[in-house]
Amino acid sequence: MSELRWPVPGVAVIVMDGEKIALVKRMGSEKWSIPCGCIDYGEDFVHAAVREVKEEIGIDSEPVKIFNVASNSWSANGSMWIGSSIAVVLISRPLSFELTADGVEVTEAKWFDITGTLPELEFVADKYPIEKIKESLLSQTEISGILLSDRQTSFIQL
Repeated sequence: MSELRWPVPGVAVIVMDGEKIALVKRMGSEKWSIPCGCIDYGEDFVHAAVREVKEEIGIDSEPVKIFNVASNSWSANGSMWIGSSIAVVLISRPLSFELTADGVEVTEAKWFDITGTLPELEFVADKYPIEKIKESLLSQTEISGILLSDRQTSFIQL
């Protein structure tokens, strides 16, 4: 695999129902992660978030807040960097609740209590937002972020 020369734009979607969070097991892994994926050409990050959640865990969702924007790098074997991404981390609310893994990228999807003990996470980048949200829930403070209703999410220039 050739080295990527620029970061790939992506989304990571924290789907929450109260104190429950949807996590997935990816093909070839026994660890869990937040639903995530690349933003397709011509697609804005909000539509990418809705699409990725639908594709990976089979539910409709509504992104409500930008939680964070993060850079991420990864390697194929732990020794050589092969790629990087810039991901918009969103909080979404589910519009349906029966999780189903797509069987292609995701082998299992499940709701977990975010304030309890969570399974081992696949990506270091997932730990920060989950911990910050858990802290907010336990201290009963508002989860930080930018409401999407307060922000222009895309611009078209002709």
